[in-house]
Amino acid sequence: MKNLSFKNICRIVPARMLKGAMSALIILAMICNLAGCIFDNDKDDYSKVDNGAPCPAFTVRDFNGYYHTVPDETKPSLIFFFNTECCDCVRQFPIIQRLYEAYQNKIDVIGVSPCNASYKIKEFIAEHHYSFPIAEGTYKTIYDSFATAMIPRVYFVKDGIIQARNEFDNVISYDEAEGIIESLFDKTKQ
Repeated sequence: MKNLSFKNICRIVPARMLKGAMSALIILAMICNLAGCIFDNDKDDYSKVDNGAPCPAFTVRDFNGYYHTVPDETKPSLIFFFNTECCDCVRQFPIIQRLYEAYQNKIDVIGVSPCNASYKIKEFIAEHHYSFPIAEGTYKTIYDSFATAMIPRVYFVKDGIIQARNEFDNVISYDEAEGIIESLFDKTKQ
């Protein structure tokens, strides 16, 4: 039996097979990185803030150069944490877009990615023609103040308090989100 050093393996195995193996390792590393973004630990309760809790404050700049501060003192906010490579997040995007189009003058909508590079987000926005404000850049530290794992996450904030959120990584329906938003305005009248 021959010595199986790296040097000997390179002599025995054709270069194209090594190239294929290297590609497989790179893909595996990317999958592990994505999983690490979504599932940072194995805790049962992934949320750090729940309904009725103060909203962690942050400011981000969107791709149009506008700054968004949450919580917004003048109107309710909808915060959408996403990853453009997450199937449920991709399903959530058109719902957030519809909500933005219906309520853009009444609520502040901001999308925030804890793990996508700016160029990937920008390509995704352009490809799908989304117009709601999306933070330029990766904001894992902001996400970490809300949760330890699981996306998409959608938070509804009013008067600095988390009023509602989706459960774990479930896609929130348009009707459910609209009901939550309308209830935020009903609370204003009281």
